Amino acid sequence: MKTAKIMTVIGRVQGVGYRYYTQKQANRIGVYGYVKNLYNGNVEVYAIGTPQQLQNFYSVLLKGPSMSHVENILISEASINQNDKTFRITH
Repeated sequence: MKTAKIMTVIGRVQGVGYRYYTQKQANRIGVYGYVKNLYNGNVEVYAIGTPQQLQNFYSVLLKGPSMSHVENILISEASINQNDKTFRITH
């Protein structure tokens, strides 16, 4: 059973390849949704997957690419967008 989450990633996550890293990891794990930069310097991730996929995805988001520094990830429940069948970078 799939669920959806919005994860707000806080830290040094813009200008360090974080969105591309996130897209690559989502495709590897099989998660759908999007990643985008927020105006306050955080990154928003909308992810659809099984609970295990989302847990695995959370773990790699927490690690981030080598130039990033993730301080925290805030997670909230979200509704599933049935149209999402890929993982994309949005603006």
